[in-house]
Amino acid sequence: MTAKLEIIIPAYNCEATVTETLRSLQNISAGWEHVERVIVCDDGSTDNTVAAIQSVPFDRCPLTLLRHKTNQGEPGCYTTLVNALSEHTQWFLILHSDDLALNCFLERNIEILAECDERVAAVSSNFYVFTESMERLAHSPTEKTIVFRGSAANEIRHTAAVGCWWHISGSLVNKRLWKEFGGT
Repeated sequence: MTAKLEIIIPAYNCEATVTETLRSLQNISAGWEHVERVIVCDDGSTDNTVAAIQSVPFDRCPLTLLRHKTNQGEPGCYTTLVNALSEHTQWFLILHSDDLALNCFLERNIEILAECDERVAAVSSNFYVFTESMERLAHSPTEKTIVFRGSAANEIRHTAAVGCWWHISGSLVNKRLWKEFGGT
C-alpha cells in the first residue's frame, strides 16, 4: 500500500474519554508509516474537551484539531472532518472520542485495505464478535476472513444482536464513495 490514510475523530463533551482515545492511538506500535495524520473535530463542546485534547502528548503523526463554535451534531462534524482530509487521501478511519484502539487497529485495517478495491465503500468492525453461543474480542487471534454482508435477513439478525446496523466507529471508509453517496 503506497497511499496514506487519515484518522478522523468527532468529539463533543468528551473530556472524560478523549485523552484515553488519543493515548490508545499513541500506544499503537506499528502501522504509522501508512497514516498521514489524525484529525479531531470538537463540535462546540461546553466542557473541557479542547483542553483535554491539547493535553495529550501525541507524536505518531501530525494531529490537527478543528473546532466548531456551536454544536452541529455528528453529521456536521463528519462533514467538517471529511472536507478537511487531504486531497490525495483515498481512505480514512473513523474513531469516536470514547473508543480505545487496540494495538492491531492500524495493521489490521491496512491488511484489509490491501484486499479492497475501489468498489468497496466501507469496512466496519467493532471490538466484539458475536456468534450463536459466545461473545469474544475481535482480532484475538486475528481473523483472516473478510465478510461481505448484505442480505436483509443477515442485517436484521446482526442488528438484533448488536443494536446497530453499521458500526461507523472503527470503520475504514472510501472517501470518494462517502462523498458520492452523500456523506452522513
